[in-house]
Amino acid sequence: MYSSNRVKSNQLITFVVCLCLWLAISTSAFAQSIDPAVLTDYQTKITTVTQLEDKAKHVLQCVETQQAVISQRTNSLEITLGELIQKQQKQQESMTVKEAQISEQKKLMATEAKKLKELKNEKNRLEAKKRQEKRDIEHCKRQWWTINITCEWASEFGKLIGLIDNVDSDLAAANKKFTGAESRYKKTRDEFNAIKSAFTNTSREARKTNMAIDESEQAISNLKGQSSVLMEHIHSSNELIENCNETLANASAVNTDEAKRRTVRQIHRNSEQLQAIIDASPNKINQAISLLAHQGANCS
Repeated sequence: MYSSNRVKSNQLITFVVCLCLWLAISTSAFAQSIDPAVLTDYQTKITTVTQLEDKAKHVLQCVETQQAVISQRTNSLEITLGELIQKQQKQQESMTVKEAQISEQKKLMATEAKKLKELKNEKNRLEAKKRQEKRDIEHCKRQWWTINITCEWASEFGKLIGLIDNVDSDLAAANKKFTGAESRYKKTRDEFNAIKSAFTNTSREARKTNMAIDESEQAISNLKGQSSVLMEHIHSSNELIENCNETLANASAVNTDEAKRRTVRQIHRNSEQLQAIIDASPNKINQAISLLAHQGANCS
């Protein structure tokens, strides 16, 4: 009986000693579980990604500021374009009115010109007849059997003078009407040409403004694209940094070989992800800075 108890006691002591040795070995192994150089590199990468994230946030703020500036400018351009379109419509209406006036005044001027021409022809006819009558009177007077005064009585010379005087009066009135019609026609034509020229200038300004709006909208679209890239980059960086810090904080709490190995593998995976961000981040940031510079914005 005593011998059996002693055997059991020896077995228990042996188990306790083995357990203590295993714990000592495990604790010692854990103390050397992670290479300090790996941890230093890991922490350096976390710091680098954090700095790049801060820079990306700064550039993102620049992008959003520039986007707000261009949006405000676009709104102003759209207001200007609306005013120009309204101006075009009024000018178009004015041109339509002037064209109708020109058409009517041209007809009136043509009518007055025709009357004036008819009166001039009538005067020329009467003047020719008057000259003929005068020649006839002179011929009559040269005849030996005639009396001079009877030659004049027999002619229509006096009547022609009266008719010519009447035509002269009508000619003066007709010429006045024609001159007035011509003056109104020319004035309206000049007004039409001035409105047409203004309409052309307004149309040119409208096209330029519309092009400026298109350019601004494209610039905003480009900025939105860069903003989206930076926001996604910042979000990914932030998530990874939190995960890395958590892994680093938990590294000191691992107490088994398996936990140690999992932690080391996790650190290596995180380190690779950190390096990927370090490699990609400058290009994304520089693209945004380059776009801002192209748009005349400085992100210093």
